[in-house]
Amino acid sequence: QPQIHCESCEKKITGNLRFEKGVKQIECDIEGQLVTITYDADKTNSEAIIKSFSKFGYKASEVKTEKSSLPSK
Repeated sequence: QPQIHCESCEKKITGNLRFEKGVKQIECDIEGQLVTITYDADKTNSEAIIKSFSKFGYKASEVKTEKSSLPSK
C-alpha cells in the first residue's frame, strides 16, 4: 500500500516492479492507494517486494486479502 498520487506514480511503480524477480502481474489502483502484485512464491516473497519499493523512493506495506477465487482442496 504505497502512496500513489497520479498516473506518473503508477508508471514509475509498474515500470520498476516489472523487473523484480518473480513478479508476474501488477495492478495499480490510484484512488484506493493500492498496488496488487501477483508473484511466484518460489522466486520472491512479499518482504522482498516491499523492500524493492524503497529502491525507487516509495514506502509500501502489505495488505492481506482473502483468495476467494482459489478452489479449496
